[in-house]
Amino acid sequence: MKGQEKDIANLWRGRRKSRRPGFVFTLNLTPMMDVMFNLLVFFLVSTSFNLPEGLLESRLPQTQGISADPAVAVPVVPVKVFLEPATVRGTTLIRVSSSFRADAASLMLVRNYEELYGLLKEMSHRPGITTDTPLVIAARPSTAWDQVVNAYNAALRARYKNIVFAGWK
Repeated sequence: MKGQEKDIANLWRGRRKSRRPGFVFTLNLTPMMDVMFNLLVFFLVSTSFNLPEGLLESRLPQTQGISADPAVAVPVVPVKVFLEPATVRGTTLIRVSSSFRADAASLMLVRNYEELYGLLKEMSHRPGITTDTPLVIAARPSTAWDQVVNAYNAALRARYKNIVFAGWK
């Protein structure tokens, strides 16, 4: 028996000597990372990111009663600028209207784009018309494009913000 004990002791010493110095036991984390990424992808795909419907954020005014600001008339009728090519080369007939009907009595004839700017600037001070009032530039198909751009520039100079274009037959 004594011989066997020596053999076992020598066996353990031999195992200790066979180990490399600084050997550290490590875990292989690759399978765990694979499982974690698969779970992450699964939860991202199966999660719904929609906002709840029917909820609108609103802030109510802190004061009650009548406001101290004067009443502002709501612009109902847009200002319309009609561009039509004239018989003289390079000129355009410019008509402006700010009424429901664009008949001859409500149309104002303007000679050039500088007068158009002055008229639009003056109209922005009339009751019911502000620089936020829609301004429609309507041009016939045969009107030169630079004439439309000049009318647009005149409206911008008069500080109109809501400018739209329309075809006119």
